[in-house]
Amino acid sequence: MEKFIIDDRIFTIKFSCDVGKCKGACCTLKGAGGAPLLNEEVQIIKRNIKTVEKYLSENHIEVIEREGFLVGEKDDYSINSYARSRRHITTVKLIS
Repeated sequence: MEKFIIDDRIFTIKFSCDVGKCKGACCTLKGAGGAPLLNEEVQIIKRNIKTVEKYLSENHIEVIEREGFLVGEKDDYSINSYARSRRHITTVKLIS
């Protein structure tokens, strides 16, 4: 990292995806790991996963039931990625 200048704000600014603009582009990158999750976000998803399942593909629901929606361990979670589609399993199809 010696060759790069990194703004100190990177460690304090909160990021939130604007799905309306990106339409899930970063959630479908080839070879990309899943989106990183805070421990608090894991709990929110756990509480709401059944509610959002109606927006997910049948294949992704099967992956969630079989493997779960996240990978990793405490303080290092990320969204599970579905290898065949290269999409994070919580990626939804947006109607624009």
